[in-house]
Amino acid sequence: PPLAEQKRIVARVEEIFRLLDAIDAAQEQYAADAESLKAKLITLGIQGRLTEQLASDGTAEELYQQIQAEKQRLIKEGKIKREKPLPEISEDEIPFDIPENWKWVRLGDLLSFIDAGKNIKCIEKPPQSDEVGIVKVSAVSWGVFQENESKTCTEMLNEKYLIQQNDFLISRANTTELVGACVIVEQIEKKLMLSDKILRLNLLSGIYNYYLLHALRSAFLRFQIETVATGTSASMKNISQGEIKELVLPLPPLAEQKRIAETLERVLGVLA
Repeated sequence: PPLAEQKRIVARVEEIFRLLDAIDAAQEQYAADAESLKAKLITLGIQGRLTEQLASDGTAEELYQQIQAEKQRLIKEGKIKREKPLPEISEDEIPFDIPENWKWVRLGDLLSFIDAGKNIKCIEKPPQSDEVGIVKVSAVSWGVFQENESKTCTEMLNEKYLIQQNDFLISRANTTELVGACVIVEQIEKKLMLSDKILRLNLLSGIYNYYLLHALRSAFLRFQIETVATGTSASMKNISQGEIKELVLPLPPLAEQKRIAETLERVLGVLA
C-alpha cells in the first residue's frame, strides 16, 4: 500500500492487539461470570485502558471549559437557572488513575438541567396510538427503551414532559440493582410522558451520550449510586436529583468518548 496507508494499517493492528490483550486478561480472571467480565471491560473503558490517547483529541480540561462556557451562555439567555456550585472533588472520591488529558468531573457540571415527570392518574394498560401514556420504571433498565412498559393517562400534562427520540432517561426509583439505570431513547412511536420516577438528563454539548451510558453502568458509578440511594426496602430505592448531580466520573476528550463507546459496543456485543 502507499506509505500513509501502511502506517494506518500498523496503527490499527496495534490497537486491536492492545484491545485483545485487555480482553484476554479480563476473560482469564472473570471467565466463570459473563456479567462480571462485562463489568470489568466497562471499567477498563472508563479508565482509558481500551483506547489510545491521541494528542489530536485535545484535553478534557479544554472540553470542560467549553462546556461551562455553554452553560453560562444558557444562564445568561434565561434558558436555564443558575444553581449552587457543586462540591469540589476530594482525593477520597477518586478511586483510580486516569490518562493525563482526562479530567474528573461531577455529572451535574455536564448537564444543562434535569426534567422530572409527575405522578398522575392512569389506567394499567399501554396507550393506543391516539392516547397519551406515562412510562413505568420497567421501561428504563439497561438496554433498549421499552415503550410498551407504560400506562394510559386519564389526564394530559404539559407537553414538556413528553419523551422524545434521543432522550437520555434515568430511573430515580427502582430496586437496588436498577435504581439509576439509564437508557437512550433510540426510537419511540407512542406519545409517552415522564413519570415521577423517571428523569430526563439534558446533556450539554461535548458529552457523548453513549459514553455516559456506559460510565453510569460501570462498577464505580454503580457503587456511588447504591451508596447514596435511600429506602427501607431493597425492592424500592430512591436517588435524588441532587445526588445524581454530585456523581463523580472521568471525562475524556470528546473524540475518545466516542472511541470508548464504540469499542465497548463491539466487545460487549460479542459477549451478548
